[in-house]
Order: sequence, then structure tokens, then C-alpha cells
Amino acid sequence: MKSRLNFSGNSLNIKTPIKIFLFLELSGIVLFTVGIYNLNAVSFPDHLLIGTGIILISLGLYYVINSRYYKLLVNEEPGFLSFVESNNWDISAFKIPTDYFSGILIQRIVNRNNKIEYDVLLKNIPGSFLMLARFPDRERALLFGKKLEELLSIKAEVNDLTIPPLFPKNREFTPIDLTLPANSSIKITERPNSKGISWSTTHHPMQFVLILAIYYGFFHIINFFAITYVNSFLPAIIFIYSSMGLLLSLVLAWIISSITTRHFFIIYRGRIRSYRKSFGKKKNEVFILKEDIVITRNSMDLSNENFVVGSRIWAEAANKIMEAKEKGEDSRIFIPGGSVLRADTSRLKLKEKLFIEQYILSNI
Repeated sequence: MKSRLNFSGNSLNIKTPIKIFLFLELSGIVLFTVGIYNLNAVSFPDHLLIGTGIILISLGLYYVINSRYYKLLVNEEPGFLSFVESNNWDISAFKIPTDYFSGILIQRIVNRNNKIEYDVLLKNIPGSFLMLARFPDRERALLFGKKLEELLSIKAEVNDLTIPPLFPKNREFTPIDLTLPANSSIKITERPNSKGISWSTTHHPMQFVLILAIYYGFFHIINFFAITYVNSFLPAIIFIYSSMGLLLSLVLAWIISSITTRHFFIIYRGRIRSYRKSFGKKKNEVFILKEDIVITRNSMDLSNENFVVGSRIWAEAANKIMEAKEKGEDSRIFIPGGSVLRADTSRLKLKEKLFIEQYILSNI
């Protein structure tokens, strides 16, 4: 979901746009109310309106519950940057030293659809990046970068060229104090030949209820409205209810998968490994040599919430795509899937994201 960005006084605000979802809720309430008021009226699609109302209300609430808000505050306390984040059930805040970030980088990149975009990133002292926003054009990225430079009083640089090796091989690393929330899903495991960190990205329990409510909305339309048009044709009835049963199975499987899925980063002597574990099976397993790492990136951008470790092979492929686009040549170049480690952090608090970043950086 695309972030909404705005500067206000001494702060940067990043939040989820929710107007359209509030409109969905209001539309759903109107349809549901009209359907109930005209229930069993002759030649009136009462159950169609009731079912559609349930779907729209649940869909709107699902996204409203999922909405989040970040605020980066400057000069609230001398020597520190304050971060505030909130969702519909929690508000939290923490501080980090002002000099933790050493610069702003506006970097031209290739997205997953092989299109050129511009990331605005904060570079931190350990050598990693925190992505704040992504823009489809250079002008908007530069305007945002200029405002961010004025807010944070640190220099912004623009890189329109190819992606360079951004990750310093020799660096000093002094972690900042980050205390994990009491209910954090992050776990650390250390063995003689490896160190690992893992976390889950499950949804809020209310969202599972709303997903089931959306399913019921469709079932209500079919069971009380659509089925009346085929009630004399048995094969159609069997097909419809079998399809609804299959859909319910998929919904329940998604809920179980969301609850049980964990993301893993395992660090060995000379390489780093990542994978996702769901239903007891490892998926998307990737290995990268430590010496091949060119960038590590965290994110506050609500449409790109992943922790990313990019390799030299990934950077070379992305650079070839950008060079081909500049020359007007065929840019359909394949980026090897095993060239980048990518793990979902969309359900984690910002403090947890930074904790994961620091743990990985301190061990590579």
C-alpha cells in the first residue's frame, strides 16, 4: 500500500491513506441498512445488498486496522531523533542518537517489474540504509530529498549512475540500545557454527475475523440470492457449494499459514542464508557469500516493507537493465532469484526492524 508523505514543522510523517477504505465502510453500511430495511420485499435484491454490505464493511475495516503511521521528530530532545509509530491498537515511541544517520542517498534503482524508480534512503553509521520513500520519477525524489536534508541537517547525495558497492567491508560497529517489545516475535538462536534470527509476520486476530466475514458476505449472496436462479438445476448447485467449500479451505489455509510462518536469517562463517518456513517446510531459501554483499536495506516505506540484502550479482544485473534502458535497448534482463535476500517485515514495529538490522550487521 503506497505511503502518504508530508512534512510538518520539525517532523516527517509517513502514513497509510485510508480515505478510500472509510468510503468502502460507509458504502457498505448504506447497502447493508437498505437491505435489512427491505428484507423479504417483493422483487427487491435485499440479500444481494446485505451480502455486499458485509463485504464492503469488512474490507474497509480490514485495511483500516492494517493502517499505520510513522513520525520522525527532530529536536524534541537535543542529540536524539524521536520515532513515533502507531496502528489501530498500539502507539509506541523510541529515540536514537542524531548522529546514527550519516547521510541521505537518492538512488536510482530497478524495481521488480524492471522499471526505473528512485529510492530516498537514510544511510546509517554501520553502513546500512533505511528506506523512507520510493518515487517513480527523479524530480519528486529530489524535492523530497531536499526537504529531508533541511529537516535533518545532513547532506543529500544523488546517484543517477549504476548501483555501486555501498556496503563497507571494513567498518566500526557500535549498536544502539534497542529494547524489544515484550510481545515481540523475534527469536535469536546461536549454535557453534552459526547465529540466527527469526520473526513472524502474522496479522492482527481481528483481521482474521474480518477475512471470514468477507467470505460470509459472498456466501450470503450465493446462498440467499444467486442460488434462487439455479435451484432446479442440481449439478449447478453442487458446483456452487463445492466451490464455496474450496474457497473456505483456502481462506483457512491462509489464516493458518499467516499464524505459523516465520522468516529466518542464518549467519555462517562465510555466508548468510535466508528462508521462510510455513507448515513446517522451508521456502525461498537463498545463500549469499558475505564478501559479495553490496547493500543491506531496511524500510519505513509502507509499500516496500522488506529487509533486503543485495549481492554483487543482483547489482550487476540491475545495472545492466538501467544501461540498456538508457541506450534504448532490450532491457528484459533476468535478475537471478538467488542474488538477493528478501524477508517481509511489514508486521513488525520499527524498533524490531532496526534490531534485526543491527543483529545481522554485527555478525557479517
